[in-house]
Amino acid sequence: MARAGRILSVFLLLLGPALALHHGRSDSATADEPHHLLAGYQMVRLGDYALNLEHPPLAKDPAGLALLVSSPRPIGESWKRLPYLGNLFEAFLYGNRVPSSRILLDARLPYPLFLLALELVVYLLVRRFARGDLALPAALVVGLEPNFVAHAAYVHSDVPAAFAFAASVAAWLAFLRSGRLATAAAAGAVLGLALATKFSAVLLVPMLAVTTLVWLLREARGPAASPTPGRAAAGFALALGIAAAAVPALYAVHMRGMKPESREEVVRHHLAVRGAPPGLLDRIDRLARVSPPLAHYAAGLAGISLQSERGQGVNFLEGKLSRSGWWSYFPKAFLYKTPLALVLLVVAGAVLSAGAFRSSAVPVALVLGSVLFVLAALPSAYNIGVRHLLPVVPLLVVAAAAAFAIRLPRAAPLLLWTVVIFVFGATLRSHPQELGAFSSVAGGAAAGRDLLSDSNVDWGQDLWRLREWARSRGERLSVAYFGGATVRYEMPEARDLRAEAADAPIPEGLFAVSEFLLRAGPTLYLLSAGDPEAAVYTARLLAAVRDRGTLVHRAGVSLPVFRLGPERRPLGAVREP
Repeated sequence: MARAGRILSVFLLLLGPALALHHGRSDSATADEPHHLLAGYQMVRLGDYALNLEHPPLAKDPAGLALLVSSPRPIGESWKRLPYLGNLFEAFLYGNRVPSSRILLDARLPYPLFLLALELVVYLLVRRFARGDLALPAALVVGLEPNFVAHAAYVHSDVPAAFAFAASVAAWLAFLRSGRLATAAAAGAVLGLALATKFSAVLLVPMLAVTTLVWLLREARGPAASPTPGRAAAGFALALGIAAAAVPALYAVHMRGMKPESREEVVRHHLAVRGAPPGLLDRIDRLARVSPPLAHYAAGLAGISLQSERGQGVNFLEGKLSRSGWWSYFPKAFLYKTPLALVLLVVAGAVLSAGAFRSSAVPVALVLGSVLFVLAALPSAYNIGVRHLLPVVPLLVVAAAAAFAIRLPRAAPLLLWTVVIFVFGATLRSHPQELGAFSSVAGGAAAGRDLLSDSNVDWGQDLWRLREWARSRGERLSVAYFGGATVRYEMPEARDLRAEAADAPIPEGLFAVSEFLLRAGPTLYLLSAGDPEAAVYTARLLAAVRDRGTLVHRAGVSLPVFRLGPERRPLGAVREP
């Protein structure tokens, strides 16, 4: 019986990663994937970190390692082509000796494993700090949640970052529990890996500090604190020191093939295109003369900070567009995109954590750390997806499990398994299109598209589905597409509208238009791409869709197809003989 239970547990833990793997095999390249997979391959194979400085290297390494098997042709010294970076990714994906579909699918192959690893960390945390019978359902709440299943399929940093956050917190709690400096050193190494996975991991430093303070405050009320305040401070300093040493060491490995002059040029270009002030450029230059790897990290972090402060194009929320974003964006996105049962679990866990403080510091510490993360995200002008909140969701689930174990010991298993059922139901209903899943609060997927867009709905994942439908129709299709794939390569028989002149005709026929372009297309092209021709044409196209278009098909969740009728003539117009 025990063996059967273990087999069932393993099966359940593998479900979420398996669903991610499955939908990833049918999704076309999302908006950022060509950048990430090429950057990862260049770093792994050549030690060339000239691309994608806005993301640290470790989350891209699995893609680079996976591509060593098929061994596509690398770009070479990509820094020499800095003015033409947009063409580099397309050339690598579509101009290679390895087919583009194999490059993409091979690169994606390792990423569902991050979801499995995240489930295991949640399982261990709940088993250690709550109760053993709550560990499996808590892990499944995370592993079967539609947003995690959606993003676990792609070459991106969101699910790896969630794993890195959970692993860092777990390692630090292990130190607080034992008081051993060797454990603090190990926690520092894990923190260093997290910092080299996602720039938002810098928030782990204050989050771990808050966790320490809460732990010491709780322990001071009970038995002798373990560790003592002095030992906790020493452990924290040791962990920070090891993490600070790990980051440049990891960057140095990924930059090993770059010449000194190329490193400096890459850093200056990365910051200059983001409008960095001259003083910042000078400071990074001085740092580069002391530690080129640290300068690379600092340039990436500074670029992300500028992007968060100023935005990068257009944000969409509830039918409105903004360049500066909204303070309410992330709370609303979480509410609209997360299954209601999980939202209620998180809220209940946060409320009950205060009452659980007498018995355990963990629920309060995790809730406060998560609140700190969310508060840091609120002022961001970069409002493109709920995925940026994923790192704190597992921590809040662990906090809820720990609080339930203390405050609702008898009801806790039933409550958690009920949430698992609802979360899994939401994923099954949306599979294999989890990226477009919305909660009942949003009114489901159809209503949700009017509330959120970009990586919440349309990241370019449905072009392959559109291609299959178009081939079955035998009718030429015009395509206005947002995403990481390229229409002229994926659908050479279609008319790619991306390069149309501002005054190009918009005739009768079938037109597929990405959801994000329907919501924000002209503004997106004007602000993000700096392409007024495309902005004018897209505005005309959207007007034509509104005026004479009929929805005839939807490829996945993100590519509706319209049949445009004849252009309407003004009243009184006379047809020429």
